[in-house]
Amino acid sequence: MPENYVKLFEELDKEGALEPDPESKDIEIVNSIDKDKLTPGQKRALDRGDDLLTPAQYAACYVRAQEALAKSEDTQSRGDTGLTRSAKNVAFGQQDEDWKKAPVDKLAFYMGRKPGTVSWTVRKFKDLLQGNMEGSDANHMYQLIVDYFKQFKRMSPADIMNGANLAITETPNDEEWSTYRDSQNKSSKESAEKARTARANIRPELRKNVLGLKRSGKSLADAVRLAVSGLAQLTGMDKTAIAQEGMIVFKDESFIREEFRKLLKKL
Repeated sequence: MPENYVKLFEELDKEGALEPDPESKDIEIVNSIDKDKLTPGQKRALDRGDDLLTPAQYAACYVRAQEALAKSEDTQSRGDTGLTRSAKNVAFGQQDEDWKKAPVDKLAFYMGRKPGTVSWTVRKFKDLLQGNMEGSDANHMYQLIVDYFKQFKRMSPADIMNGANLAITETPNDEEWSTYRDSQNKSSKESAEKARTARANIRPELRKNVLGLKRSGKSLADAVRLAVSGLAQLTGMDKTAIAQEGMIVFKDESFIREEFRKLLKKL
Protein backbone atom coordinates (compact mmCIF):
# COMPACT_ATOMS: atom_id res chain seq x y z
CA MET A 1 0.00 0.00 0.00
CA PRO A 2 1.44 3.42 -0.93
CA GLU A 3 2.77 5.44 2.01
CA ASN A 4 0.45 8.37 1.28
CA TYR A 5 -2.64 6.24 0.65
CA VAL A 6 -5.82 8.05 1.70
CA LYS A 7 -8.49 5.79 3.12
CA LEU A 8 -12.11 5.78 2.02
CA PHE A 9 -14.92 6.33 4.50
CA GLU A 10 -15.92 2.65 4.58
CA GLU A 11 -12.39 1.66 5.57
CA LEU A 12 -12.36 4.21 8.38
CA ASP A 13 -15.76 2.98 9.53
CA LYS A 14 -14.60 -0.65 9.65
CA GLU A 15 -11.62 0.37 11.78
CA GLY A 16 -13.77 2.38 14.17
CA ALA A 17 -11.92 5.56 13.25
CA LEU A 18 -15.14 7.50 12.97
CA GLU A 19 -15.91 6.97 16.64
CA PRO A 20 -15.02 10.03 18.76
CA ASP A 21 -11.60 9.85 20.38
CA PRO A 22 -11.61 11.54 23.82
CA GLU A 23 -7.79 11.57 23.86
CA SER A 24 -7.50 13.53 20.59
CA LYS A 25 -7.59 17.12 21.80
CA ASP A 26 -4.53 18.69 20.14
CA ILE A 27 -6.59 21.56 18.79
CA GLU A 28 -10.11 22.80 19.31
CA ILE A 29 -11.71 23.26 15.91
CA VAL A 30 -13.95 26.30 16.11
CA ASN A 31 -15.77 28.21 13.40
CA SER A 32 -14.44 31.64 14.35
CA ILE A 33 -11.27 33.69 13.95
CA ASP A 34 -9.38 35.27 16.83
CA LYS A 35 -8.45 38.60 15.25
CA ASP A 36 -6.01 39.30 18.07
CA LYS A 37 -3.88 36.32 16.96
CA LEU A 38 -3.67 36.86 13.22
CA THR A 39 -0.40 35.90 11.52
CA PRO A 40 1.40 38.47 9.33
CA GLY A 41 0.17 36.56 6.26
CA GLN A 42 -3.42 36.68 7.44
CA LYS A 43 -3.19 40.41 8.07
CA ARG A 44 -1.87 40.99 4.56
CA ALA A 45 -4.59 38.78 3.09
CA LEU A 46 -7.19 40.78 5.01
CA ASP A 47 -5.70 44.04 3.69
CA ARG A 48 -5.95 42.66 0.13
CA GLY A 49 -9.61 41.88 0.65
CA ASP A 50 -9.04 38.12 0.65
CA ASP A 51 -11.02 35.72 2.79
CA LEU A 52 -9.68 34.35 6.05
CA LEU A 53 -10.73 30.82 6.96
CA THR A 54 -11.70 29.62 10.41
CA PRO A 55 -10.14 26.43 11.86
CA ALA A 56 -13.41 24.62 11.03
CA GLN A 57 -13.22 25.81 7.42
CA TYR A 58 -9.62 24.61 7.16
CA ALA A 59 -10.82 21.26 8.48
CA ALA A 60 -13.54 21.15 5.82
CA CYS A 61 -10.95 21.89 3.11
CA TYR A 62 -8.74 19.13 4.54
CA VAL A 63 -11.61 16.64 4.46
CA ARG A 64 -12.53 17.71 0.91
CA ALA A 65 -8.92 17.13 -0.17
CA GLN A 66 -8.98 13.68 1.42
CA GLU A 67 -12.22 12.86 -0.39
CA ALA A 68 -10.73 13.87 -3.74
CA LEU A 69 -7.62 11.74 -3.22
CA ALA A 70 -9.53 8.76 -1.84
CA LYS A 71 -11.82 8.82 -4.85
CA SER A 72 -8.86 8.84 -7.24
CA GLU A 73 -7.23 5.95 -5.35
CA ASP A 74 -10.39 3.83 -5.17
CA THR A 75 -9.19 1.40 -7.84
CA GLN A 76 -11.99 -1.04 -7.07
CA SER A 77 -14.57 1.62 -8.00
CA ARG A 78 -16.59 0.95 -4.88
CA GLY A 79 -18.32 4.30 -5.10
CA ASP A 80 -20.87 5.64 -2.62
CA THR A 81 -21.98 2.42 -0.94
CA GLY A 82 -24.45 2.05 1.91
CA LEU A 83 -21.53 1.61 4.29
CA THR A 84 -19.98 4.83 3.03
CA ARG A 85 -23.22 6.70 3.63
CA SER A 86 -23.50 5.22 7.12
CA ALA A 87 -19.98 6.35 7.92
CA LYS A 88 -20.73 9.86 6.73
CA ASN A 89 -23.91 9.97 8.78
CA VAL A 90 -21.97 8.96 11.89
CA ALA A 91 -19.44 11.72 11.35
CA PHE A 92 -21.63 14.49 10.07
CA GLY A 93 -25.18 13.75 11.15
CA GLN A 94 -27.90 14.49 8.60
CA GLN A 95 -27.06 18.15 7.95
CA ASP A 96 -25.71 17.75 4.43
CA GLU A 97 -23.88 14.60 3.52
CA ASP A 98 -23.05 15.65 -0.03
CA TRP A 99 -20.84 18.70 0.51
CA LYS A 100 -17.63 16.63 0.47
CA LYS A 101 -18.39 15.43 -3.05
CA ALA A 102 -19.54 18.79 -4.38
CA PRO A 103 -17.27 20.73 -6.75
CA VAL A 104 -14.61 22.54 -4.72
CA ASP A 105 -15.96 25.89 -5.88
CA LYS A 106 -19.35 24.94 -4.47
CA LEU A 107 -17.78 24.08 -1.10
CA ALA A 108 -17.04 27.80 -0.84
CA PHE A 109 -20.77 28.49 -1.16
CA TYR A 110 -21.47 26.04 1.66
CA MET A 111 -19.08 28.01 3.87
CA GLY A 112 -19.81 31.54 2.66
CA ARG A 113 -16.26 32.07 1.41
CA LYS A 114 -14.67 33.04 -1.92
CA PRO A 115 -14.21 30.11 -4.34
CA GLY A 116 -10.63 31.12 -5.11
CA THR A 117 -9.58 30.96 -1.46
CA VAL A 118 -11.21 27.57 -0.90
CA SER A 119 -9.89 26.06 -4.15
CA TRP A 120 -6.34 27.14 -3.34
CA THR A 121 -6.58 25.75 0.19
CA VAL A 122 -7.96 22.38 -0.92
CA ARG A 123 -5.25 22.13 -3.59
CA LYS A 124 -2.51 22.78 -1.02
CA PHE A 125 -3.93 20.16 1.37
CA LYS A 126 -4.00 17.65 -1.52
CA ASP A 127 -0.33 18.36 -2.20
CA LEU A 128 0.52 17.82 1.46
CA LEU A 129 -1.51 14.60 1.66
CA GLN A 130 0.46 13.32 -1.33
CA GLY A 131 3.72 14.03 0.45
CA ASN A 132 4.61 17.23 -1.39
CA MET A 133 5.86 19.52 1.38
CA GLU A 134 7.46 22.02 -0.99
CA GLY A 135 6.34 25.59 -0.58
CA SER A 136 7.59 29.10 0.02
CA ASP A 137 8.87 29.71 3.54
CA ALA A 138 7.98 33.36 2.98
CA ASN A 139 4.34 32.54 2.22
CA HIS A 140 2.70 32.85 5.63
CA MET A 141 -0.63 31.55 4.36
CA TYR A 142 1.05 28.39 3.07
CA GLN A 143 2.86 27.94 6.38
CA LEU A 144 -0.48 28.28 8.15
CA ILE A 145 -1.87 25.44 6.03
CA VAL A 146 1.17 23.31 6.87
CA ASP A 147 0.58 23.97 10.58
CA TYR A 148 -3.07 22.92 10.29
CA PHE A 149 -2.05 19.87 8.26
CA LYS A 150 0.31 18.71 10.99
CA GLN A 151 -2.37 19.25 13.64
CA PHE A 152 -5.02 17.39 11.66
CA LYS A 153 -2.64 14.47 11.11
CA ARG A 154 -2.47 14.04 14.90
CA MET A 155 -6.24 14.09 15.35
CA SER A 156 -8.77 11.33 14.94
CA PRO A 157 -10.90 11.41 11.75
CA ALA A 158 -14.02 11.82 13.90
CA ASP A 159 -12.74 14.97 15.59
CA ILE A 160 -11.63 16.48 12.28
CA MET A 161 -14.96 15.69 10.63
CA ASN A 162 -17.00 16.98 13.53
CA GLY A 163 -15.00 20.19 13.39
CA ALA A 164 -15.43 20.44 9.62
CA ASN A 165 -19.15 20.04 10.08
CA LEU A 166 -19.19 23.33 12.00
CA ALA A 167 -18.04 25.12 8.82
CA ILE A 168 -20.99 23.95 6.76
CA THR A 169 -23.31 26.66 8.00
CA GLU A 170 -24.98 27.61 4.73
CA THR A 171 -27.00 25.84 2.10
CA PRO A 172 -25.87 27.10 -1.30
CA ASN A 173 -28.43 29.19 -3.10
CA ASP A 174 -29.09 27.25 -6.29
CA GLU A 175 -29.64 30.41 -8.32
CA GLU A 176 -26.40 32.03 -7.08
CA TRP A 177 -24.44 28.82 -7.67
CA SER A 178 -25.89 28.45 -11.17
CA THR A 179 -25.04 32.07 -12.01
CA TYR A 180 -21.49 31.64 -10.74
CA ARG A 181 -21.01 28.35 -12.60
CA ASP A 182 -22.35 29.84 -15.85
CA SER A 183 -20.03 32.83 -15.53
CA GLN A 184 -17.04 30.54 -14.91
CA ASN A 185 -17.95 28.35 -17.88
CA LYS A 186 -18.32 31.41 -20.10
CA SER A 187 -15.00 32.79 -18.91
CA SER A 188 -13.30 29.43 -19.46
CA LYS A 189 -14.70 29.14 -22.96
CA GLU A 190 -13.65 32.68 -23.81
CA SER A 191 -10.15 32.07 -22.44
CA ALA A 192 -9.86 28.81 -24.33
CA GLU A 193 -10.99 30.48 -27.56
CA LYS A 194 -8.47 33.30 -27.09
CA ALA A 195 -5.73 30.74 -26.47
CA ARG A 196 -6.68 28.79 -29.60
CA THR A 197 -6.67 31.98 -31.66
CA ALA A 198 -3.31 33.09 -30.26
CA ARG A 199 -1.76 29.71 -30.93
CA ALA A 200 -3.06 29.65 -34.49
CA ASN A 201 -1.80 33.20 -35.12
CA ILE A 202 1.78 32.35 -34.23
CA ARG A 203 2.07 29.50 -36.72
CA PRO A 204 3.24 31.62 -39.71
CA GLU A 205 5.74 33.47 -37.49
CA LEU A 206 7.00 30.21 -36.02
CA ARG A 207 7.65 28.75 -39.48
CA LYS A 208 9.38 31.92 -40.65
CA ASN A 209 11.61 32.08 -37.57
CA VAL A 210 12.66 28.43 -37.63
CA LEU A 211 13.51 28.48 -41.33
CA GLY A 212 15.21 31.89 -41.05
CA LEU A 213 17.42 30.76 -38.18
CA LYS A 214 18.29 27.58 -40.08
CA ARG A 215 19.32 29.61 -43.14
CA SER A 216 21.48 31.83 -40.94
CA GLY A 217 23.61 28.82 -40.06
CA LYS A 218 22.00 27.60 -36.83
CA SER A 219 21.64 23.88 -36.31
CA LEU A 220 18.11 22.59 -36.67
CA ALA A 221 17.88 21.94 -32.92
CA ASP A 222 19.07 25.47 -32.10
CA ALA A 223 16.75 27.00 -34.69
CA VAL A 224 13.75 25.30 -33.11
CA ARG A 225 14.83 26.14 -29.55
CA LEU A 226 15.57 29.80 -30.32
CA ALA A 227 12.37 30.27 -32.32
CA VAL A 228 10.26 28.87 -29.48
CA SER A 229 12.07 30.94 -26.81
CA GLY A 230 11.81 34.11 -28.88
CA LEU A 231 8.09 33.75 -29.47
CA ALA A 232 7.53 32.89 -25.81
CA GLN A 233 9.19 36.15 -24.78
CA LEU A 234 7.36 38.13 -27.43
CA THR A 235 3.86 36.76 -26.80
CA GLY A 236 4.00 35.62 -23.18
CA MET A 237 2.79 32.20 -24.26
CA ASP A 238 4.04 29.02 -22.64
CA LYS A 239 6.95 27.38 -24.46
CA THR A 240 5.18 24.03 -24.37
CA ALA A 241 2.14 25.47 -26.17
CA ILE A 242 4.35 27.01 -28.85
CA ALA A 243 6.30 23.78 -29.32
CA GLN A 244 3.03 21.89 -29.71
CA GLU A 245 2.06 24.32 -32.46
CA GLY A 246 5.40 23.56 -34.11
CA MET A 247 4.39 19.91 -34.28
CA ILE A 248 1.36 21.03 -36.30
CA VAL A 249 3.16 23.58 -38.47
CA PHE A 250 5.82 21.08 -39.49
CA LYS A 251 3.67 17.96 -39.52
CA ASP A 252 4.81 17.09 -43.07
CA GLU A 253 8.49 17.89 -42.43
CA SER A 254 9.64 14.98 -40.32
CA PHE A 255 13.15 16.21 -39.44
CA ILE A 256 11.93 19.55 -38.10
CA ARG A 257 8.95 17.95 -36.39
CA GLU A 258 11.32 15.54 -34.64
CA GLU A 259 13.25 18.48 -33.17
CA PHE A 260 10.02 19.92 -31.78
CA ARG A 261 9.22 16.53 -30.29
CA LYS A 262 12.65 16.41 -28.61
CA LEU A 263 12.19 19.93 -27.28
CA LEU A 264 8.80 19.06 -25.82
CA LYS A 265 10.37 16.23 -23.85
CA LYS A 266 12.77 18.73 -22.28
CA LEU A 267 10.17 21.37 -21.38
